[in-house]
Amino acid sequence: MNEYRFRLVISAEEMLSYYSGYAQYAVVTTVNGLRVRLPAYLLRPYMTRTGINGEFVLRCDARNRFISLEKS
Repeated sequence: MNEYRFRLVISAEEMLSYYSGYAQYAVVTTVNGLRVRLPAYLLRPYMTRTGINGEFVLRCDARNRFISLEKS
């Protein structure tokens, strides 16, 4: 299993393009400097009135298929 840890800060205005489906992917930089692309719909549960702000852990299988995304 692969784990990718990253910090994400997206304003509510920016998040609208993800939430509406206009932007299909988000590209994040992990704490190790690796760039990871993930489907934007995975971020929707973490959307608040102010946007998204927090540290996350993305877990994938050996083929980098999605397992889970958790706010830590």
